[in-house]
Parts: sequence; C-alpha cells; structure tokens
Amino acid sequence: WELLGERQFALLEEEELANEFQEFEEDYFASERRRAAAAKETCASFERCVQLRPDFQSARNMLVELCVDYADALPAGKSAKVARETLAADPTDANLVASCFRVGVQVRDGDLQLRAVQRWRALKPLDSEHDARELWARLTLARTAFREKRFDVMRSELKAAEPLARSGESRANWR
Repeated sequence: WELLGERQFALLEEEELANEFQEFEEDYFASERRRAAAAKETCASFERCVQLRPDFQSARNMLVELCVDYADALPAGKSAKVARETLAADPTDANLVASCFRVGVQVRDGDLQLRAVQRWRALKPLDSEHDARELWARLTLARTAFREKRFDVMRSELKAAEPLARSGESRANWR
C-alpha cells in the first residue's frame, strides 16, 4: 500500500508540473477534477497503509504531507482528521508535527494548531519559534470563538495570547 501510495503521489506531482505548462484552451475544471480524484486515491492508499501498520512512520509522513499539499483537493475535514489522528499517535518526528501545524493553519483550526505546538514544544524545547506559533493558534481560537459568539472564550484566549505577543520571539516572521 505504501508503494502504491508513493507511486500515486509521484504521478500527482508529475501531473501538477504538467498542468503548469498546459495550453490555456484546456478545460480547467476537468483538470481540477482529475487532480482531486488522484489526491483522493493517493490519500486512500496511504490511509490503508496506516491502518494496516499504525507504527509505520513513513506512510504517516506521506499522508500528512499529502494533506498539506492537496488540502483543497481532498474532501472537507479530511486534512484536519488526518492531522488529529497523527497527533493522537504521539509522533516523535518534529517535521511531522510541523506539517500537522500547517494543516491546522490551512483549515483555520486553532485547537489543532495548539495541540501541534504543544507536541512540538515537547519534541524541540529549545526552538525559538514556539511562542509565535502558539500566538497564531490562540488568535485563531479567539477568532473562531468570536464568530460563534462565545465571548468569554474569546477573552480567555486573548488573555492567554497577550504575553506571547509581548515576547520578542513572537514577532519573528516564521511563516
């Protein structure tokens, strides 16, 4: 399953490159439908591999990277679900946790971002960018609470974000 997923991922990447050089007359939406179908098939292959061997780290890494690169082509909520399951598996790879954080940013899920930052902090305690990432996560949670009219939650998240915003490390451009 991993080999199948890797081949599908490589074909997906090749199709991306080919799409960049296509003529403008080709139907854009047909191309996007093919891209979405290929991303779904690749995702299913890697998910099957992870189901069969949950401890198989390379398949999990490829699955999360697929979710980062093709989040717009996957069904709604799929990327966040994969990232949550990955964080629940207690990964030891900081790059994998960073990818989970990027998924959280893409789907605007502050809770997922905060979980990834906390796991990242445990893996790399000396990383100087933790405060900036946590600030980003807290502000995302505050925005979500504001949209849902949960003003007490919004105030608590902003209060938790205030010391992070004052620290010099959070002003770094980490994106």
